[in-house]
Formats: sequence, structure tokens, C-alpha cells
Amino acid sequence: MFARWWIAATLVVFVAGYAFAQDPAKPTDRPTGLPSAIDWTFNIDWKLNENFSLTLTAAFADPQLAVEQAIGRRANFRYGMVFIAYSY
Repeated sequence: MFARWWIAATLVVFVAGYAFAQDPAKPTDRPTGLPSAIDWTFNIDWKLNENFSLTLTAAFADPQLAVEQAIGRRANFRYGMVFIAYSY
């Protein structure tokens, strides 16, 4: 699932949600319940002026039982990024 909105000619908002599933072709002793992870990403691209652009990103992932059994991690993943670009 994803959505993109052009708020103005210089501002774009993007939201994406992902549900990751296990590969059914590979034998595994992990649970077969879906999904094995759920991820959300929120992104804003803003053209500040003729030379500068700003990108803000925030993301959240909720690993499910299959991820815990595969790599031993159950804690949620969270991250953010600020990116400033200059073009000439």
C-alpha cells in the first residue's frame, strides 16, 4: 500500500506500508502466519528554492514471530533521516 500527494509544485508527501511474507517455496520450521514483518515509511520531499531540496523520512517496522525466530529480534525498528541537497 502506498500513497503520494503533491501538496504544491514544490512539496510531495509519500506514505508506504509493506507486509512481508515468508517464501512458501522454502521449507522452514518457522510459523507460516502472515505477515512476517510490517513496515511503514513516511517521506516528505520539499524543493526549498532553485538550489536546495530537503527530504525528511521516518520509518517504523514491527517484526513478527517469524523474524524473531529467524534472527532473534522482536524489538521494533525505528529510524529517521534528514537529507539536504544542493544543485547548481
